[in-house]
Parts: sequence; C-alpha cells; structure tokens
Amino acid sequence: MPSASTSSPKQSPREPALPLVLGTDGVRDSDARIPLVGSRWSTASRKNRSQEPPSPPRMYSQTWHLGMLRRELIIPQHMDWGEAKSFDGSVDWHESRVFGGIERMVKPEPPSQEHWDQLQSWSTDYRYRNPTRPHVVAFVNSKSGGQVGGLLMEALQECIKRQQHEDTGAFSGQVCDLSSPDEPAATINGLAPKDCHYGRPTRLLVCGGDGTVTWILTALEQCKKIHNHLNQYPVAIVPLGTGNDLARSLGWGGYLTAVRDIVQVLKWVVEAKPVYMDQWRVVLRPHAALSPMHKLRSCGSHPQAVTDATTKVQLLGELQVALGSIPERSISENVGQSDEVFLGFWQNYLSMGLDAKVTNYVDQARSEDPCGQACFRRGCGKFCYGWQAVRHVWGGHCLTDSLTQFMVAPRGGNADDLTDLDPPLQSRRINGRVGRVRQIMLVNINSYAAGLLNLHARLPRDQEAPSPSDGVMEVLALRNVAASLGVFSRVSKPATLASTPAVAFSLKHPGFMQMDGEPWDLPAGCDVLVEHHRRLTMLCAPPEASHWGGHITPSFWTTVGEGA
Repeated sequence: MPSASTSSPKQSPREPALPLVLGTDGVRDSDARIPLVGSRWSTASRKNRSQEPPSPPRMYSQTWHLGMLRRELIIPQHMDWGEAKSFDGSVDWHESRVFGGIERMVKPEPPSQEHWDQLQSWSTDYRYRNPTRPHVVAFVNSKSGGQVGGLLMEALQECIKRQQHEDTGAFSGQVCDLSSPDEPAATINGLAPKDCHYGRPTRLLVCGGDGTVTWILTALEQCKKIHNHLNQYPVAIVPLGTGNDLARSLGWGGYLTAVRDIVQVLKWVVEAKPVYMDQWRVVLRPHAALSPMHKLRSCGSHPQAVTDATTKVQLLGELQVALGSIPERSISENVGQSDEVFLGFWQNYLSMGLDAKVTNYVDQARSEDPCGQACFRRGCGKFCYGWQAVRHVWGGHCLTDSLTQFMVAPRGGNADDLTDLDPPLQSRRINGRVGRVRQIMLVNINSYAAGLLNLHARLPRDQEAPSPSDGVMEVLALRNVAASLGVFSRVSKPATLASTPAVAFSLKHPGFMQMDGEPWDLPAGCDVLVEHHRRLTMLCAPPEASHWGGHITPSFWTTVGEGA
C-alpha cells in the first residue's frame, strides 16, 4: 500500500494546531504565505501588508507570490519560537515527520578519496563535452535523521567546493539548510535570473520525501522574483521519505543507501533532462465540522483548512457548480463554522477506500508506536503495511453505497464541463462484479505503493498511453481486498473508469483518503473537487542512472521542448 511521505508527530494533549488560513484578515507578522491558485472564480484584490517590526524566527517562513487575481493562503505560527519543538512541545521538531525529514536509515558513510577522484575525472570529461556550468541548489534539513542530515549537508558542500574552479568544475552550487527559520524563502528569493549565477542554468535538488518536494514546489511558485520563470528551475530528488514514488518514477530511486552516494547523485543531476509533470488541486468540504485535533488542522502536505470567508465562498461556489449539492445559504458572505473547506495539491495520486485506510493506520503506527517507528527506520516498512492491512482492511462502507455523485470532465475540458460518469459506477463491472467498489484511485504517475505497483501498465490496450504531463489523470477502481491482492500479484488489473482533467464526487459516509501517501480519516461524508492546477518542470535522471528498470523507464516522461 502507498506510504505516507510526511505527517505531523504524535499530537499529545496540547493546544489545537492552528489551521492554514486564507486572506489577510487577522494575519500575524510571523505568518508565511501559500497561494490559492487555479481558481476559475474572480476574487477580491489583495490588501498590502503593512510594514511591521521584525517578527521572531518562524519554522517555515516563506514569502510567496500570488499572481494576478489570486488570494493568499497563510501558514500560521504554530508555537512560541525558541527551540524547535513539535506540537506537543516535547520532541525536536527537526526529528518529526514534517518537511525536510529523513524517514529511512541512511548509512552515515562519507565520500572516500576514491569518490572525489571519480568526481574530478567525470568533471573533466563533462566540461570537455559541455561548456556551460549549471548552478545546483540543494535543499536539505541538517538537523533531521540524527547525524545523517548534517553529514549529507557537509558532503554536498564539499562536492560544490571541489567544483568551484571555473575551468575544471562541472557545476557551481549552494546548499540551503531547511532547518533555518528563514528557509527556503531566503534561498529561493536569491534565485531570480537578474540576481544570480550570471545566466547559468539553475537546477534544484530536494533532499526529502514527497511532502518536502511539494513544499519546495509551492515555495517556488510563490516567489515574486521568479514567478514568470518557473520553467527555469527544474527539480531533482534525493529520496529520503518512505514511499518516494515520484523519485522512483523520475529515475532517482526509492532511497539513498549511504551519504557517500550523494556524489553520484550530483553527477546525475548535472546530466539530467528537464521533463514536464502535471500538478493537481483538490478542494474538500466535510459535511460536518472536524474536531480541533483532527489531522487536517495540523501542518503537513495534506489539504489545509481555509478560514478566509471570501475565499470560502469562492471555493464553495466551485463545489456547488460542480455538484450542485451545497445549500444556498453557504454561498454567501456569512459562511458558518460548519461550512469548512480544505485545499491541497498533489503530483502522484489521490485515493479513497482500502489503501487509504491501511495507510492511515500505518501512519499512526509510525508516528505513535515505537515498534512502528523502528520498522521504518530499519527499512522494514513493508512488514508494517502488511500487518496493518491484515488488521484493518475488513469492514467499512462500500464506496458505491457511499458515493451519491461521481462526475468527470471530457479530455480537453475542465471543471466547467463535468458530467455524471457514464455508465454510472453502480452499473459497471469491477473485477468481476457489478457495482461493488472499495477503492478508487486518481493516478498521475507510474509508481504507486512505494514502487510495488504499476497501475498504468494495467490499462486497457485500446486506451491512449498515459503521460504525467497530458493534463488528465487516470481514474481506477478495485472491487475488494482480493482484487487488490491480485493486482499486487500481477494476476489482475484495476478497472479503468475514466481519463479526465477534472473529477467531482460526494460521499455520504465516513471514510479514509490519502494524497501522495499522506492519509487522513473523515468522520462524516464530504464533497470533493479535483482539477488540473499547473504544469511543473522536473528533472529526469539520465538513462545511464542505475535506478531505471522494469516499468520505470525514461520514455514515460516528456522532455521539455519535445511536447506541447
């Protein structure tokens, strides 16, 4: 089952974590900004933030550009600023599973002299073939993973130092320490074309899991200085999370074995090709107010709460247009407390049902249970998934009983073109039985469940080959546990429901969902709208990289300049 790349630590009795809020009303000077983008509804113009005295250092301080007619999302200050601590005030924040965390056991073995000699030999050959030196910016949390984060940062700095010479060095570079309170904003603001590197191409290297990748991608999008040049900052990944499905699909592998391997990774980053990838937006409205301690109210890569009344109206209006299921009273300036809405972004997949349920319990075990934590630290996460699957896959509502609406848009359309799925889900044959579905997946890439499953390869032969940059997601379904086991065993395949640029659905029963491996449970039904957000530029590992194999191939990706 897919693994969660990031999550908040165990939330012992504490003050409720403040939600992500939108707009400028009531914003403190220590808050950071994230955008609400991809909206089709016009919004009020933004207010200028007043000049206030400097605020205390904040854990994640980003200053992000919003673009024309776009509103702001604000990450609030979660705690008093002193030592970096978790929400319960007892655990080192940098050791928690938030952004920049190291979730796997990486051998703390630094590069040897042989590695440095190989780097110099490669550098000489590269400069002979390529006169241009790219500028590599690495993002790493030096205080995560025990000593590994610090060792990894030192190895990156040493690599860059050895490549400084203009005539013999293959690249220049810098390292951003994500444990610093002003990062990644300070580093990203310095990436503007007019400010750095004398016109050299810039390449970014994100060390972390899928949640860290989303964080950096969002920070890039919101930087005022570079928002018109986002395609000039392609992103590579050092896989330090748990599932690392995006890193696997791009050829960077599922995990970093030892600190010394970062030397080879840097060589691949310089040789890598920029490729396109779609990013998706999800708007979620629970049918009942969530508790103050609910996971969606904590910091993480899952959807975040929207509190600005005007933006609530905007998003609830989009849901009403899509589903027609929201009372008229909600589409007003007087939005009630029960009319909460949450907003998130994903690149890999979004699912509901069996796999999300198992992933949710795995996430709890990893965050709260010493045995679960030990399993993941020692690379035995699959055992934890298997155990939680045996315990929790049984029971629960069938999705076909819970789904009151399920709508998709045609290729080339958008959320304005949503129509009921035809034929409807209740009359479709799913893994040998009509109208029985316990798992639905919206998939964008060819790696799922920590690389165990290639869903795209199981699509019907007459269907157009999927692409991570074609503006559509694949909607797939599984009937039950047996069907899920059959897919993992390569003896059956999921049912294909649609290839679509937008999906909207309504659930009447409680359930589980996950987004890029980040799970959550919903104690009541919900309305959901998923649509295309924007096109990203990533870095695909070169063909000679050692992590390609099986269904993970470079041909899955469209190189920048080759596709529209």
